[in-house]
Parts: sequence; C-alpha cells; structure tokens
Amino acid sequence: MLVALLALFVALGGSSYALTIPRNSVGTTQIKKNAVTRSKLKDGAVTSSKVKDRSLLADDFKAGQLPRGQRGPQGDLGPQGERGPAGQGATKLFAYIRDLDGANTANVQYGTGVTALNDLPGDDSYILTFNRGLVNCVVQAVAGFGDPPGSPTGGSHVIPLVDLSPGNANQVEVTFRTDAGALRDTSFMVTAFC
Repeated sequence: MLVALLALFVALGGSSYALTIPRNSVGTTQIKKNAVTRSKLKDGAVTSSKVKDRSLLADDFKAGQLPRGQRGPQGDLGPQGERGPAGQGATKLFAYIRDLDGANTANVQYGTGVTALNDLPGDDSYILTFNRGLVNCVVQAVAGFGDPPGSPTGGSHVIPLVDLSPGNANQVEVTFRTDAGALRDTSFMVTAFC
C-alpha cells in the first residue's frame, strides 16, 4: 500500500526521479545490439585511434578527402590529341609489278616506294630499287595478278626467291622458279616491312 501511494504521489505531483548510475558501470554486456546509432554519438567521438587500421575503404571518405599520389609524367600526344606518339602505317613500300609477256616488258603498275625496276633479259629476275635502304627490313614477293592482270605463271606453282644483296642497300632482286626449278617470269606483288 505504501509503494502504491508513493507512485500515486509522484504521478500527481509531476515530478520525476532520476537514477544515478555509477561512473564506468555500463559496458558492452549492458548495451543491446544496435542500440548505439550514429545520431547518439557525440561529434568527434570517433577518432583515428578508435578505428581499426586498414579497415576503411576509399568509398568511406568524401570526394577529395583522400590525398592524391604523385602525378606521373605526361605522355606525348599524337596529331589528334591521342596519347602516345602517332604510329606509321604498316608499310609504305609496296608495288604490283605487271609483266606483260615475259619478254623484258615488266613495269611498276602501282605502289609506293619503288623508284625503278629492271626486268633482266630472259626468264630470269627483276631488280627493284626502293626510295630508302632495306637494312633491317623484311621483303616478300608473291606471284599473282593485280589490276590489270599481267602474264600468267604458266599454271605451275611458282616459288619466289628474294635477295636483299644485289649490290645496293636500296635494291632487292626477285626471281621466280617453278617446282621443277625452271626460272619463270610472272606478274607479282612485292612488299617491304621496315
């Protein structure tokens, strides 16, 4: 009866009674899980010493809060503003050699970089002069037709032989042989990769 009267007196009187909790008496066992929220933390309560090392990610920081690393060296710009130096085309040295009838009448039909052609007498070889030296270049020749077509290869499989040492660093000698080893004049394509 005494407790009920005391409670009635407190309720009607509009007073409250505060409990005094001893300092450092509340620990992790007294706090319910998820009871402490962001709004209940005092500003500045979480400092570097309270955060586990290497536990934060870049996404945990505002933009511009993390220091930038040193800037790397600027790369060269290409002619249209792209990074890196502008590369050259795969090759600028090529030609279609049109042999009309196998009688020393071959000519450079089209291409770039070939400045002269010598169709040696007989079914022999062609000497091509390029507008640059061919040191450290790879030269390949392929029998066949461009446009317009030239002399046929005779229906036999023709093997190109390319010699980069006819006496001039700008020249190459091209010879074609059949499977049987016979020399053969033919129209052909030549390319130099440097």
